[in-house]
Amino acid sequence: MNPSVAANPSGEKPDEISTTGSIPKSDVDIADSIPTIVVESSSNGNNSPVTPSSPTDKKQTDESGFTSSSSQTPQQEDTYSASLGTADSAAAAATTTQRNSQLLDELKYLLKPTNSLANPDSPIQATQEADVAIKRRTLQFDEDILKETDRLLIEGLTPIEAKSLGAVERRSIASRGHRVSYIDAVSNRSRTSSVQPTSYTGSYAQPTSINLVHEPKPHRTLFDRLSDLMWICFAAYSFSIILFLTDKCGIDLIFGFCLQMIIQTVAFGIYAFYKGYSLFEPIEYRTAMIARSVFIGIGVLTAYLAYYYITLPNLSAFRQTQVILTVLLSLIVLRERITIPRILALVLTSIAIIVLTRPTKFGEALTTEYNTTNYKNSWIPYSSSWNYIIGISLALCTAMLHSIASVINRVYLTTQHIHDTVVCFWSALSALLISIALLCVTHFVIKDARSFPHDWRLYAAFGLALLSIFAFVANQKAVKRENSSIVTLIYSTDIILVLILQNIFTQFKSDAVIILGCVLVFTSALIICMEMLIIEKSRSTMLVKLAEVANTSTQHVDSPNPAVVDTSQKHISV
Repeated sequence: MNPSVAANPSGEKPDEISTTGSIPKSDVDIADSIPTIVVESSSNGNNSPVTPSSPTDKKQTDESGFTSSSSQTPQQEDTYSASLGTADSAAAAATTTQRNSQLLDELKYLLKPTNSLANPDSPIQATQEADVAIKRRTLQFDEDILKETDRLLIEGLTPIEAKSLGAVERRSIASRGHRVSYIDAVSNRSRTSSVQPTSYTGSYAQPTSINLVHEPKPHRTLFDRLSDLMWICFAAYSFSIILFLTDKCGIDLIFGFCLQMIIQTVAFGIYAFYKGYSLFEPIEYRTAMIARSVFIGIGVLTAYLAYYYITLPNLSAFRQTQVILTVLLSLIVLRERITIPRILALVLTSIAIIVLTRPTKFGEALTTEYNTTNYKNSWIPYSSSWNYIIGISLALCTAMLHSIASVINRVYLTTQHIHDTVVCFWSALSALLISIALLCVTHFVIKDARSFPHDWRLYAAFGLALLSIFAFVANQKAVKRENSSIVTLIYSTDIILVLILQNIFTQFKSDAVIILGCVLVFTSALIICMEMLIIEKSRSTMLVKLAEVANTSTQHVDSPNPAVVDTSQKHISV
């Protein structure tokens, strides 16, 4: 025991107990100078010395259990308090200095000399730059708060809710980027000196969203307009002319159609290989592209089959109902709005179909001299009372299949770059396979089978097959040079052509019922085309105004001192 520590046998409370009297000052640890609180046991009745709280603390406790270091003099206590005060003052000074430094940096940034501040003639620009700097500071502060709020909200979401929120945010960012790219494209298009022609993704495809408006090329001469009209008329009338010539030359319709599909399949395949087009791309829309092509191919084949049973004016009238059926399918599938012109056209088309089917003669044998005098084969039921209904059904099937193909194109293939050659290759291939099967049945299987032509008719069939290739080229030039509504309107005038061909070059004249039905169908197609033209004109005006606004905003952005734009992505808040 340290001799400097003595017990108090009398039980009196000492004034001060020294614990470091015999220890040199240099050996005193810093921990020994800190007072220690020791609670004295109440059972210590014989006034025995109390064990210190630590073996290294050689200290004496009093009766109340409090002890203090005798080596901690008042001067040392003042020094310790002063050191603590100095540390607090240094920390406060450092914090104040840091804040002052941040404020000074912000003030230097606001007062930083710029081109506008160096020029005494532009005080307005200087004010705008200062406002922009302040707004940027505010936006950064608000963005930090929003990020923290969004983080707290997202942490409280379930995994399914967080996944849904992320999907919504991605869709919002994608749609915002699409709108920005659309504005840029329209702005760039309006700034160009010449207007680009309308681009189509297929022979039955609709124009893309940016090129929906067709504007005529500047400085178009009369020869250019007549050239465009010639291509459109040739494309519109080629189908009826080829079909009429095939029948007048005495060529079997199935054989002539099969020969045309063979030549078209080979021609389109060679051209696609020469251009390096892939017949199976894009992969994600391969099924829709092939389905659309199959519908088109089968639709053309049913038109040839319908010509076995009905006359060419009837066939053309039912084919032109494709325009109304496409509108009707768009109302059902695409949820397009119903307008008065569309309702009127639908009513006129329905009346035309009823008139052309002649329901008052359903009980009679509807044999026509046109069909019975040309073909006497047992596989064509011309003696049946349902032959006219079969022909009408096949013609309506043609219109329906082409309408479905148009709707598929609008839903799946509008935004994809699909070459016309690829679509036509699949259409010709699908029609070729079906026509080969029918050709084998009609020329080898049934009784009274037909024979293949071995005279000049074979060369005529080859010539008409090559003519169908030029008809395709004319169709592509027509849709690229002129407005789609005008092209559709001229296609509808095919009814007038077939009436002329039927009544001039054949001995079978059209009666008033057929003429009335053709007029009703043509009127309904005319109404739809005029509505399309008005809609496209209004859309053209809207896009021109949008382009002007985009150009104005672009001029502000391209100014020498543009305003600072916050391009950071905004977070979605719940």
